[in-house]
Amino acid sequence: MLLGLYGNQEVEMGVFYSRVMHANSFFVKEIKVQNVRDKGPVAYSFSTRPELAPPVSDKRTQDILIDRRNHQRHIYWLNKGSHLEISCTLKDSESGTDSLIVAVVKGEDGFQEWKVDPANPDLALRWTRIRDKGSLSLTVKEDDDYSIVFGNLNNRKMTLSINLEFRHVLHSGKNADLQCSPQTDTCKFPVALGKSTYILLKSPVAIQHGVDVWKIKILYVPRWITYIFLWGLVAAGLLSTKASQLRQTRSQAPTTQEHAPLFTDDAAQHPGSSTAVPVDPFMQADDANDERANQSEHRLCTICLDAPKDSFFDPCGHRCTCYSCGMKIQGGNSNRCPMCRQTIRTVRRIYDA
Repeated sequence: MLLGLYGNQEVEMGVFYSRVMHANSFFVKEIKVQNVRDKGPVAYSFSTRPELAPPVSDKRTQDILIDRRNHQRHIYWLNKGSHLEISCTLKDSESGTDSLIVAVVKGEDGFQEWKVDPANPDLALRWTRIRDKGSLSLTVKEDDDYSIVFGNLNNRKMTLSINLEFRHVLHSGKNADLQCSPQTDTCKFPVALGKSTYILLKSPVAIQHGVDVWKIKILYVPRWITYIFLWGLVAAGLLSTKASQLRQTRSQAPTTQEHAPLFTDDAAQHPGSSTAVPVDPFMQADDANDERANQSEHRLCTICLDAPKDSFFDPCGHRCTCYSCGMKIQGGNSNRCPMCRQTIRTVRRIYDA
């Protein structure tokens, strides 16, 4: 999308070539048509889809030589409603086992699929195997490139006589808004924003001066304001998504603060009554002494219950003995922490301020 939805194209045009092209006016500002070689093609511009002209018939007969284990491909642009008849005769079959494959496939993708397995009839719109003579036909249901392919799966060269009959459905150049023959200069067709623009490319209906294939180049000038607007929407969407993710992450962060209630449940249920009870000051003093004793015992060595806990064991990190008892445990037979039973590597002293 950085360079636009429409890329430049090079188109090869045979006789009876009639192709309608349409571009979205929101993305394309102008269409240019350049002639690459030989004079003959004509380009038209319409605001509505061009009308169909009466069908035109065309017959072609030729002999082709196909190398062993190889194929030949003939490409034709056919519009919806066109009809194709193919009849073939194998000219130099030396045995009854020689055969050629004739198939009709649609588009470049269809041709590439057929090349993988030419003997598979399911990979073609029409398919037949020619041992002496054969034919097939096709009525086109969609505008596109159609390839007539001849596959030689034998180990020698084969000559095939083919007869092609076309009934072409062509578009008329009447009532065109603009007409240009890109012989020496570039044809430029502006595309109005919000309006439809159709470009009709037509080739001669007969060979001119020995030329039966013409080549033109089609260039699409982007409407950059549309792409800038779309890029802005994409950027805004990405920023909005990122901001939403950040808000969600913050809202899911754990809360560790806990608040004690100001009143007990009984006080909250009976706000008018007094729930205070007399407290014995001697009981308060005893509770305070017990609390200080418990705190003092908690700070003492769990082994001797005399010295403070001024050491910890490495690597487990437990602080449960004084430095002297810790050294005795390390130098003893067990050499294990009394808390977790992990082997003590060393005893480290703690100096409290």
